[in-house]
Amino acid sequence: MEKTQKGGKNVARPKKTGLDYFPLDVYLDDKFKFVEIKFKLEGFAIVIKLLQKIYANGYYIEWGEDEELLFTDDIRAELNTVREVVKECLKRDIFSKTMYDKYKVLTSRGIQKRYMEATKKRTSVTIDKQLDLVSEEKTPVNSTESTQSKVKESKVNESKVNNNNDDVVVVDNSSKNIFKVYESCGFGTISSFIKDELEDMVNNFTFEWTKEALEIATTNGARNLKYVRSILNNWKSKGKDYKPKQYKKDEKVDSFNNYDQREYDFDELEKKLLGWDKEDTQK
Repeated sequence: MEKTQKGGKNVARPKKTGLDYFPLDVYLDDKFKFVEIKFKLEGFAIVIKLLQKIYANGYYIEWGEDEELLFTDDIRAELNTVREVVKECLKRDIFSKTMYDKYKVLTSRGIQKRYMEATKKRTSVTIDKQLDLVSEEKTPVNSTESTQSKVKESKVNESKVNNNNDDVVVVDNSSKNIFKVYESCGFGTISSFIKDELEDMVNNFTFEWTKEALEIATTNGARNLKYVRSILNNWKSKGKDYKPKQYKKDEKVDSFNNYDQREYDFDELEKKLLGWDKEDTQK
């Protein structure tokens, strides 16, 4: 508590926890795009208003029926629309579903990281241990794979020698930087949202898996993180031997859905749209 003078007495003043402003990237992650596709600009505006409220409070807000009603009244929106937008945000991991289910709060790993970055010059800024998503340790998807990778790396570090067996070759651990891999594969520049996505993939799927998935996406001409995550999810559910679809060099990748498109009889579709199919049956 800070102290201030009032009537000749020292009066404790609570320390500021919220932010006056927060960073918003020019290029937002696809998960925000899904909200906008489903709920148009109103949905996007609701998300931004929620972020404003969260950062004004610090790094989270409580979210129950009373908070829903007050927030909806403040922004003059429909209650059901707000509920559906929040539901979509939880589904897309814009807000942590785990934290909401356990504690009925809206927060996320990205929100907490940006909050800590913005308040690093303040003293005694911490995140509640129960809500902490930044420093929590996550178990690798495949412990066997992770252990084998560590053993392999250890052997490389210890045993690589030149022909004279005199000088040990030092392996540069800084090469295990997923951001460098991302840029070297030609995906583009790294925004804070992309940084969060890459770190999340490494934490959940290990560095080796994420690096390999980025390289496969590059080889297949599909440089987007949605495709990379689909590779990782398929490896997790179907096994590491799963091979994603390869795209031809001049084939445009559908950034919305990575699956084979249905073939349509466009002559038949045109007849149905114009009502000619009914005329044919009446003849």
